[in-house]
Amino acid sequence: MSTSDAVWFRAAVLGTARVARTMMRVTLGPVSGGSGHTDAALFGEDVDASTPVLGIESFISSGRADEFLSIVFPGASAQTDRCDGEDRTDADVCSALSAARPFTRYYTVRRWDPATCTMEVDFVLHGHGPAAAWAAAARIGDVIMLGSPRGHYAPPPGTSWIALVGDATALPAIARILEEHADHPDAPPVVAVLDLAEPDAPPLALRPTDRVVWAAGDEPLDLLAEVRRLTARAERGYVWFSGEAGEMRAVRRHLRHELRWPTSDWMTMGYWRRDAERWRRRFDALGPAISEELDAVYATGDDDETMRDRAEAIFAAHGL
Repeated sequence: MSTSDAVWFRAAVLGTARVARTMMRVTLGPVSGGSGHTDAALFGEDVDASTPVLGIESFISSGRADEFLSIVFPGASAQTDRCDGEDRTDADVCSALSAARPFTRYYTVRRWDPATCTMEVDFVLHGHGPAAAWAAAARIGDVIMLGSPRGHYAPPPGTSWIALVGDATALPAIARILEEHADHPDAPPVVAVLDLAEPDAPPLALRPTDRVVWAAGDEPLDLLAEVRRLTARAERGYVWFSGEAGEMRAVRRHLRHELRWPTSDWMTMGYWRRDAERWRRRFDALGPAISEELDAVYATGDDDETMRDRAEAIFAAHGL
């Protein structure tokens, strides 16, 4: 099944760097012959053959500090040769690579430099999953496909404080937001709440008015409790939350239905799901009926959060 981006951008790996214990930064840039149509042998049906393919030189940022995009990764044959010989890749990485067909995942644009047409994308090396395996094995010249960027971070005028809340998967977006705020000393103070230990993160750009709440060692933070604590203050704030889908639903419920904050004052997004395999099995077992229910919701044309409310009700009714 192809991904429905209107245009694709072909990019090559220029370099990789371990920026934290469990995070790999991949730098992407122009690839020779970057325009035209993509190689179906590498990317299969994940990229529609009729969709225009441009070089990364044509990429235009959305302008949002939390912008993300779809990335289509090549099939297993592109990297499995690195599992042999003296310079072989880690066995767990090889196992993930050998099982991978072309696949699509969403990632944050950690940094985009229009002057050099280079992009940085940070990957959490969590020990499983084909995207983490690809990043761990990436070498200069490897080619991937990038979709069009979009983002949501937009604190409204009059905001007194900003809370950025999430786990390791939210770190690239939080780091970029903090970096961009560093150039604006008059912007509202930021509290970043990260469910990871400080040694597991690269340095963050903090102004004197900004601060970070870290997890203590291996003890996870209760992110919902942290959001409740932050939103108890009287001044108008803005909450940005990204992380595990179940935690996102709880935080969204607190902001939208308990506090009844206007949608301009918060943003929530689920980056991953803790019980993804069970959830997918349950969803697939319901057959086409649940997709038809969801399609009917999204066909109403109501505002995004109203449609999300109705979709959440459908998921809850089916035990999802």
